[in-house]
Amino acid sequence: MARRSVPKHKAESPAKESTRPTSLRHINARELYLLVRANSPCSRADLVRLSGLSGPTVSRTIEYLEKRGLVISLGFGESDGGRPPDQLSLNQGYVYVAGLEIKDSGVRVALADLQGNRIAQWSSRLPSRKTPENVVHTLVAGVERLLRQHSIAKRKLYAICTSAPGITDVNTGNLIFAPFLKDWGDFPLSKLLENAFEVPVIVDNESNLHALAERAYGAARGEDHFVFLEVGNGVGAGIFINGMLYRGATGGAGEIGYMQVPGAPRGPFSTRLPGTLERVAGGKGMEETWRRLSKNGRARKSATAADILAFAEAGDVLAVQVIETAAKALCDVIANISVLLDPTLIVLGGPFGSSQLLFDAVTRQIRLQKHDSSRIRLRPSLCGKDAALLGALKTALEAAETRLLNFNLN
Repeated sequence: MARRSVPKHKAESPAKESTRPTSLRHINARELYLLVRANSPCSRADLVRLSGLSGPTVSRTIEYLEKRGLVISLGFGESDGGRPPDQLSLNQGYVYVAGLEIKDSGVRVALADLQGNRIAQWSSRLPSRKTPENVVHTLVAGVERLLRQHSIAKRKLYAICTSAPGITDVNTGNLIFAPFLKDWGDFPLSKLLENAFEVPVIVDNESNLHALAERAYGAARGEDHFVFLEVGNGVGAGIFINGMLYRGATGGAGEIGYMQVPGAPRGPFSTRLPGTLERVAGGKGMEETWRRLSKNGRARKSATAADILAFAEAGDVLAVQVIETAAKALCDVIANISVLLDPTLIVLGGPFGSSQLLFDAVTRQIRLQKHDSSRIRLRPSLCGKDAALLGALKTALEAAETRLLNFNLN
């Protein structure tokens, strides 16, 4: 099978290895764990070759990982003339993680094993009373339901990450502000979930998690400098700089829905009010533009952003005009982002940003405005509607691995 490798260490003699600090032993253990996960099934000889570590180091560390239950033996593989190699694999069902998503349309819950495979998913509408306590209760019930359905003990749930709409504080796990969730100001979302499951809970903005998913699995795979531009009811961005997610001084980086662009209504900057860009390019903004253009004797029924996109695809002149208005504003934002951050790539996604029609309209505006195409590389999202869940599961998996690999090798 194809092998994925990580950067090699210099091989050292057994005498030197015995005096290396515990921190380096942890580094070796983590590297071998990740190599087993990426290359299962594999042998100790494979791990020596892939890691550059000595045979005794690999054998000693793998023995410990086996005792911990993180790595299991699959038995002997095919022989190339000598003794058949013992095939090793990650123990995928050792622990599990959960990814949660809160949106204005409802909540979703996904469970994944230690390999990152999604094994179950559940969704529900938001409760009629969207109080923080009611939404958290719905999320907890969803996780518990999936655990029961798959006969997974609650103690085997090892980490959770929640995608939240709006401004979050990743240090406290609080949801600071969410436009469609009133009275949620500075709400301790992670604390309530941690109390329910007694595991680490990370809360992050949905655009950040979208960006994480695109870099790991989608259109931005391998990119170190890129921006994920999300168009839903609002507009947000996830920013990667030097291979790291950039959050800003207070965690509010990427709240581009508040940017002032030509064609957007002018207004004071306040994260407690709808953003000026969102009032043109977001889903709610498209609906507002539709209502405004529908006046003056051209009475039309109210329409959602999804309806407007469908009408435009069918050739409706008014709907096409709405989409072009949004595309012009997004084109201005993309030009500004390109000058300010100099990314190698901008990924357009989100519930409405994933529309091929909107992507084509934005691409057309970039060409019409004669922007330097060599400085603006635009791609559509590949993760689609599951991007936030994928990003949440990846984040939860990393948190679980940190817990699992925080052991004493002495």
